[in-house]
Amino acid sequence: MQNLNVAIEYIKSEEYLSWVVSNLKWCEHGSDLIDYFDYEGLEEEYANSNERKIIVKRYIQSRIREILKEFKEEQQELLYRTIYSNSKPNEYDFYGHFWSSREDTNPCVEQDFNEEYLLTCAFVPEIIDWVETLKSRMDFLYGKKEKEYYLKKCKIKLINIEKIN
Repeated sequence: MQNLNVAIEYIKSEEYLSWVVSNLKWCEHGSDLIDYFDYEGLEEEYANSNERKIIVKRYIQSRIREILKEFKEEQQELLYRTIYSNSKPNEYDFYGHFWSSREDTNPCVEQDFNEEYLLTCAFVPEIIDWVETLKSRMDFLYGKKEKEYYLKKCKIKLINIEKIN
């Protein structure tokens, strides 16, 4: 899993740390950095102080250890994604980047006029974008709960398509 090791080094890097501190987010689609400071009982002003970078660096170092432990505990074999569609999805296509090791995943956008489907694919390390996966897992509010894997933009073979509603 060389790609995972490279991704870990990036997450530990000054480049990623600086991105988080300047954008006030863990990842593009994630929660605000301020949420972490509020939860930890730190003042919002402290989150915007010179100490912010030191605190965020400590969080990143601690969280990366937790994430690696989560990967081992999950023992990924299957990934899941729930979508809404007007028709049954094809068995081979691109169905978005965000998948989960949790079967009880939620679709990102609910549309009342479509049907809901739970898609299942095999876990294949080569189709995982490990940097984006780790960034998503870093997110303070959603990283642990969603257990996301960020798939590269490629068609994948579904091994199960289950209509939910």
